[in-house]
Amino acid sequence: MESANVNVISSRLRRVALFDWARRIAQRFASVLMWLLGPLSLVAYAFAAWRLAADIGWSATFVIPAGLFSHWLVWLSIGLALTFSASMLKDNPPPPEAEDSATTE
Repeated sequence: MESANVNVISSRLRRVALFDWARRIAQRFASVLMWLLGPLSLVAYAFAAWRLAADIGWSATFVIPAGLFSHWLVWLSIGLALTFSASMLKDNPPPPEAEDSATTE
């Protein structure tokens, strides 16, 4: 009877450890993603400015001549979405227990 309880407890502890591991990996991935979204949004804004300047006649032709991504509003929308996503990731701090375990490692 005791061995059954020990097995149940050990399986629950393994699940908790797995969830902690997955949470730490997800937090690290979100941190890396947050830092990558800033430069990607800058590239999207530069493409929007380039396409708008090409439409006005101030610059050379745009690298994508036709299709969905040949419009400056699409690039502006992508830049805004990336900026908003980065700010949402930045505003979501990790839970306190994750910070405690990160300092003890």
